Amino acid sequence: MRIARRILALSLLTSLGLLSGGAASAQVKFQKDLPNPWEVNGFTIRIIHLDHASYGYEIRQGSQIFVHQRRNPYTGSTTGLRSKDDVLKTATWMIRNVLMTDQMRPQAQRLPASIAMSRYIPPTVAASLGITLDSSTR
Repeated sequence: MRIARRILALSLLTSLGLLSGGAASAQVKFQKDLPNPWEVNGFTIRIIHLDHASYGYEIRQGSQIFVHQRRNPYTGSTTGLRSKDDVLKTATWMIRNVLMTDQMRPQAQRLPASIAMSRYIPPTVAASLGITLDSSTR
């Protein structure tokens, strides 16, 4: 339980930009040329084009936003994921292994929406999904 709290706190601080020293408000543009959105298990994945020629994602169900990832979820860097394929793999993993599991919990045990918006994912998940992490991220 203590480790989970630390991970959540780290995720929150990273999403606010306090740990990396980067701007918390990276420029976000929804690309019209991307075949958006994708539907996975009742959730909608939308790719977000970020600065530094990288990508983030948003996961929603209806009008409720569950995740709005504007940073690299593995490193916390303001430089997002390199490719749209990496974004889809990551967002699909997030839906199947985190969001759907969280929805099965009683309401009192679910993560608060403020913490759930931007989530940290261990780098071992990136390796298992075949995503190469850039060691020279900003």
